[in-house]
Amino acid sequence: MPNGRRRLRNNAGFTLIEISVVLVIAAAALALVAPNLGGVLERTRLTSATREIASGLRYARAHAMTSGRPAEFWLDIGAHRYLAGDRSKPHVLPDSVKLSLTTADSQATADGKGFIRFFPDGSSTGGKVLLEAAGQRRQIQVNWLTGFVQIVGDDV
Repeated sequence: MPNGRRRLRNNAGFTLIEISVVLVIAAAALALVAPNLGGVLERTRLTSATREIASGLRYARAHAMTSGRPAEFWLDIGAHRYLAGDRSKPHVLPDSVKLSLTTADSQATADGKGFIRFFPDGSSTGGKVLLEAAGQRRQIQVNWLTGFVQIVGDDV
């Protein structure tokens, strides 16, 4: 016999089964995406290193033009580092990025170092820096006549 009281049920939560199903779906999605994250990281490192080197080249050019004296951009292939202009602190690049430098023979050493010289009028000795990682390539070209620095490659 009803006594006039109603029993209220609280349905405002999730059951353990519902939470478990969501966690299983999230784990499956992560398992599918995780193997691709390594490639994304390497491509990000490649893009970052490319922009950093291009910035260093542009700095060396600007330094030559403002100081009225030639300035050099040094690239050490083996040590994965570079020096730009009058900066004495070397900038280190990721080891996973493969580097190569194309420049005049007189501006390359036998131990894997080379430089591009910029002159006060903005011109340079010219050259190319090639960067490779994760199956992608980027090339930084330095025009000898104008000293203009340009990035060429995938997704630039």
